[in-house]
Amino acid sequence: MRPFVSIRSRQAGISHLIRARTTAVAALIVLTGSLANLPAHAAAPASLSVLQGVPAAPALQLPFPCDQQWRLDTWGHAPALDMVKEPDQQGTEGATLVAPASGTVNQSYYHSNAGNVIQINHGGGWFTTYLHLQSRAVGVGAGVAQGTLIGRVGRTGPTSNNHPHLHFELGYDSNGNGEASWGYSGAERVRPAFNGVTYGGGDNQTHRNVTSRNCGTSSGRVYEASSANGWQSLPTGISGVSGSALAVGNVDGTKFIYTVVDGKVYEASSANGWQSLPTGISGVSGSALAVGNVDGTKFIYTVVDGKVYEASSANGWQNLPTGISGVSGSALATVNVNGTKFIYTVVDGKVYEASSANGWQNLPTGISGVSGSALATVNVDGTKFIYTVVDGKVYEASSANGWQNLPTGISGVSGSALAVGNVNGTKFIYTVVDGKVYEASSANGWQNLPTGISGVSGSALATVNVNGTKFIYTV
Repeated sequence: MRPFVSIRSRQAGISHLIRARTTAVAALIVLTGSLANLPAHAAAPASLSVLQGVPAAPALQLPFPCDQQWRLDTWGHAPALDMVKEPDQQGTEGATLVAPASGTVNQSYYHSNAGNVIQINHGGGWFTTYLHLQSRAVGVGAGVAQGTLIGRVGRTGPTSNNHPHLHFELGYDSNGNGEASWGYSGAERVRPAFNGVTYGGGDNQTHRNVTSRNCGTSSGRVYEASSANGWQSLPTGISGVSGSALAVGNVDGTKFIYTVVDGKVYEASSANGWQSLPTGISGVSGSALAVGNVDGTKFIYTVVDGKVYEASSANGWQNLPTGISGVSGSALATVNVNGTKFIYTVVDGKVYEASSANGWQNLPTGISGVSGSALATVNVDGTKFIYTVVDGKVYEASSANGWQNLPTGISGVSGSALAVGNVNGTKFIYTVVDGKVYEASSANGWQNLPTGISGVSGSALATVNVNGTKFIYTV
């Protein structure tokens, strides 16, 4: 195991860490950006959760699937932790990374030093940050439940020194700017606790064979409400699902719900009392999920490591690559127009369209600047409509106007929860504002009205129309 020590980068006010081989006891400090002298050993801040006036820290579990064992090292940057898989680091690269607690993604981008970075806002001023990821499965605004797949462990960014590991930090937003600084001595990072055990108390500490108890919670329950019952939200009995992966379909009046549990896709139907059964599809992102129906054949679309896969009920849910790649792991939509299937994805905030008629060639629509996970589509009499969220505002574009992205007037919504439906030519948009579901329609000038549904995840939202009755599904 090669130790590494802190570095300070003044570039964009952010710095991180670099791994260095040493043959002596003293570690080599490498500086990036302007020169500075960092203390060789800085005392780790006390856990802020015990200080007066500071909300309790979230109840974190290790950010890896249940029962996996990982090694945790502070090296010279306590209370930050570097994590590699036990017993010999094999399997670290590409390992599944899951949310240690529920929250909302507030950072998801590539940093020039730290590589792929994700930060999650857990509420109460608490944030967790993940560096050097091989891939990111969630975009800014995505809501996550504990155990939701958020990415893969990697070695991106020069400060990983090309050594696969997860750099993890728990931070408290002490200055109230809506995020937690990370990656350098003096940042807002504090000692984390996993499953009630605190780590990161000082430099050069090693914790071996730390076992993940990220084994699912009682949350992740799917609820159904309908326009016929005044939007009364009733439990389906489906539980333990990822908080941001939810899709629904209608085949001849039978409703189907698709969810993700531990990277595996499950199907339940109104005809079987919502019994959730495995499809056999696995290894998928916890938040990228779309379904379609073509003449009674159901299709499921998922994202695995940035690549879009298609499975159908006609092939026993065999998950086959479409050839579409490099896409966001949290934004995916599909629509059927006269038997031709269309897939919509987001790449660097830009919406792309591919169709079964063009061999899934992924072409830009011209829509840009959108949230990484708020994407929905609908077909109205052969015209395709795309809905996106930009800075909390909902936009509509159609194939009939050359995908010109126009504001609907709906604003202040979650950047990751969006669903649309069509009832006899009238389009309906469903959004989430502060955990409450709102409905707007093209018939009322997109006036956004409360449904009365509340307490939902910020990113799990789906809708379906059955013979004129609208159904909303939430987690």
